[in-house]
Amino acid sequence: MVAQDPHAPVSITCRSDKLTSSKWASIAKCSPDTALRDISELVSHGALRRSAAGGRSTSYELPDLNV
Repeated sequence: MVAQDPHAPVSITCRSDKLTSSKWASIAKCSPDTALRDISELVSHGALRRSAAGGRSTSYELPDLNV
């Protein structure tokens, strides 16, 4: 379950911005564990994709929408 209101807009100021679980925890005012669950849910729905780096460097970004 996404923290707070899942319909509330979240602004990403630049297409190259990378989202981390710690950034999301700060934005959503939730615990790091909840932030990771939120992000995992968004990844599973295709709304975010995991970057190549892993471990403590894991970040997420918007997928390319080549329609």
